Amino acid sequence: MIFFFFFSALCFSQQKPLSDDQLQLPALHLPDVLQIPGGSLISDTVEWQKKARPALLSIFETEVYGYMPRKKLKTRYITRSVTVNAMNGLAVRKELVIRLSAKRKQRDIDVLMYLPMSISGPVAVFLGLNFCGNHCIHPDSSITMAHSWMADKYIQEKNQELVTSRGIQASRWPVEQILERGYGLVTVYYGDLYPDYPGGESESVLPLLDLPVSDAKTGAIGIWAWGLSLVMDCLVNDREIDPSRVFVIGHSRLGKAALWAAANDTRFAMAISNNSGCGGAKIFRHNFGESVEIITTKFPHWFCNNFKKYNGREDALPVDQHQLLALIAPRPVYIASASDDANADPAGELLAALNVAPVYRLYQKQTLPLSVLPPVNTPFITQIGYHLRQGKHDITPWDWQRFLDFADQHFGNR
Repeated sequence: MIFFFFFSALCFSQQKPLSDDQLQLPALHLPDVLQIPGGSLISDTVEWQKKARPALLSIFETEVYGYMPRKKLKTRYITRSVTVNAMNGLAVRKELVIRLSAKRKQRDIDVLMYLPMSISGPVAVFLGLNFCGNHCIHPDSSITMAHSWMADKYIQEKNQELVTSRGIQASRWPVEQILERGYGLVTVYYGDLYPDYPGGESESVLPLLDLPVSDAKTGAIGIWAWGLSLVMDCLVNDREIDPSRVFVIGHSRLGKAALWAAANDTRFAMAISNNSGCGGAKIFRHNFGESVEIITTKFPHWFCNNFKKYNGREDALPVDQHQLLALIAPRPVYIASASDDANADPAGELLAALNVAPVYRLYQKQTLPLSVLPPVNTPFITQIGYHLRQGKHDITPWDWQRFLDFADQHFGNR
């Protein structure tokens, strides 16, 4: 069971070109993004912030992701190592441990940072969770393997090559490219927060949080999102990092977590979702690809129990994902799709990016000038970014190049 969910994290997707139907952007009856749920339309940013935004957050918590943990845990930040002139002089490599304690229980979260040597003063960084342990993102032999990864007896016994193969997902984390552009990278193994399989709750941080049992109890995506904010708490105290330029990023299920993290935590200056699909950037009411029923059946631990009420009943949902993106406004947000990733529904992802526009316009921000899916490998960058990359469900150096361009346009290296 554990290996099934690990393997699905690497390659789960419907890998075939989009059909003509899936290239279309139909008119859908969506919840009005400018309407306070159950109330009146708003007309300015003050009403949005004070009325609509809190109401939407509450609905997403109770009906989709579960309550965001608010309990403050006893926290220690432990420096494991600092290496100057790492990667042939390109980077400072840091390894930290965030140690959480509560009710005589303890949990360690391993944090890996690469910061560019070429930038003086606080730097902008991309923060994202990884699927395979920090050692997966680069063949650097000095990276400590995540304790929670190494402790998994099933992986130890059945998949030793995955444990010992450093840099197994280096293609998804072009560290040198990021550093050469003047940005840093911060990453954490998502299994340190919540192991990705049903029953993983007992091995997660949830027992420390002591959340009440309810149908709105947070699932794995909520805990991964909470964990991103936990790392942000650490970064704001690092003098080498600019806390006003921390960009949260995620691919696939971790793209869902990145969007939910940015929706809740306004300290994230920018959000990037790559191939996040259902429960991420995809409009639920666009009936292609992965549905609520499919995702809650295959991955029942990701969402709160209330979400299952909408299996086959997406139209009954009181919210949709353009409203999730609206919770990030007016900050920049980038939605990336892939041409052979029908499961994640690129048209549904673009529909969310287009239908969030009225909220961004309240802030007088430029929105996407699109009415159809654009040609492949043709990025559009406004306050909202979008591209449809040629290829499969993956995050590639080409995607990262677009994300770095997006960061340059909105923040640069000042």
